[in-house]
Amino acid sequence: MAIVQRKAAEGGHNLAAGVPDVLARVTYGNVRELHGALNRVLAVQEVEQRLVNAGEVAALLGTLPDAPRGEEFGSFL
Repeated sequence: MAIVQRKAAEGGHNLAAGVPDVLARVTYGNVRELHGALNRVLAVQEVEQRLVNAGEVAALLGTLPDAPRGEEFGSFL
């Protein structure tokens, strides 16, 4: 959670309450993936000129916190 808050603050961005918590609960393979998830949230905020709320994060990332990742392609086939 501290990584998310620090990275957002370094870029001069604000995050809605709960967003860092939701991002921190998602399972990532590495810090680069976490940074990518944060960038996606920040991009939506910039394009839509509004704060993304915690309830929207899972939909933006296409995953739920603590859900297994990397299996979406297998279910597609």
